Amino acid sequence: MKTFIATALSLALSSAAFAATTLDDAVQSALASHPDLQAAKSAQLATAEDVNVANGALRPRLFLNAGVGRERTDSDNVNGGEPISLTRREAGINLIWALYSPAERGEMARRMGISEGTAAGIADIEQQVALQASTAYTNLWRAGTQYEIAQQARQAHETLVDQIGRRVETGVSGEAELIQVQGRLSLSQSNESAALNALQDARANYRRVVGKLPDFEVAKTMLDWGRPPFLDMAVQNAFRDHPIIKVAEADIQEATALGQSAQGSQLPRITLELGANRNRDLDGTPGTSKDRFAMLRMNWDLYNGGSNLAAERAAGFRLTEAEHLLNDAQREVVELAHQAWNAYMTTKQQLVYLDMFVESAVNTREAYAQQFTINRRTLQEVLDSEVEVFDARSARVEAEADHVIADLQLAASQGQLLQVMQQQAN
Repeated sequence: MKTFIATALSLALSSAAFAATTLDDAVQSALASHPDLQAAKSAQLATAEDVNVANGALRPRLFLNAGVGRERTDSDNVNGGEPISLTRREAGINLIWALYSPAERGEMARRMGISEGTAAGIADIEQQVALQASTAYTNLWRAGTQYEIAQQARQAHETLVDQIGRRVETGVSGEAELIQVQGRLSLSQSNESAALNALQDARANYRRVVGKLPDFEVAKTMLDWGRPPFLDMAVQNAFRDHPIIKVAEADIQEATALGQSAQGSQLPRITLELGANRNRDLDGTPGTSKDRFAMLRMNWDLYNGGSNLAAERAAGFRLTEAEHLLNDAQREVVELAHQAWNAYMTTKQQLVYLDMFVESAVNTREAYAQQFTINRRTLQEVLDSEVEVFDARSARVEAEADHVIADLQLAASQGQLLQVMQQQAN
């Protein structure tokens, strides 16, 4: 079964000669299908409509009213003091326009803050999804490359088994050496199985994050973007562009507007009202009556049990809370920028050393193989040199994948990952 799986994966990997799933393919698939992101987009549309709801309270409102029914009137001033019953009919139209309503204006500003915070939250989720997808993509490349290295190591040991077998047949080497190299072959086969398992896990994780398996082999990621030259500049960029900061700033805007709305509740509300009525048989008086009016009205809630003052105090506390949360977001962004910067610079230096390590290990293996044929090196030394090549190449791939992920995290810590992705696609 493992042989079948290994063969199938090898065929899938070999298809890279014809095409490859790009990093942009993975990111776009993840963005199009991620449930958290789709839910956030729906929430943002809802908050945008909430702004329109609040804005509607500041626009003119038109009311039409009509009614019909029986009315009994018993008044000394009507019908000579005798009771009278008539069919009462009413019809009217009123227009009300809030000319001065600070509470409602504060509510509209509050909902705008919520909408802006939701939009910034979407940007943060998009960036996190893009980072998860690109990390899964890079880890899949890592696992696939490690599997290829393990296959090459196993093939090299098979070659050694054949070589030592021929030497045993000719009497140049003993059975002990053949047993030794066969043992190393078994170890390389075990390493290949472990690499295959890691590759299958990486494919499963890719599918969970992106929503589907890649159509072809993933390609090595090469990012090209304007990285900050200094750590301080990376932090400045993060403060300016990271969506977490923008979410916290929008929360402060919302809390400020909530305070304005609470203060506005203690101020008068001035409205312009225009209306016209046409009524019939009202108040026991037969016939039609008409009236038209234009009124400037003031309503002032002078005292409502202290609720307005309590709402103002609560808004002040919420503003203080939002300011502390902004400070926490700034600290988080600084931490992310430092971590990504340090990881990027460290892995960059590691790759320099590991390049030299790989070159040295390969040269040593080739020299030992040649010297073994003239009995200047032992089989143990040849086998150890083969292991060293495997370890060097494996470490090189690990560092390279870590370097790419650190680069992705650095772009994300700046709030620029999606822009970088778009640049890569173009």
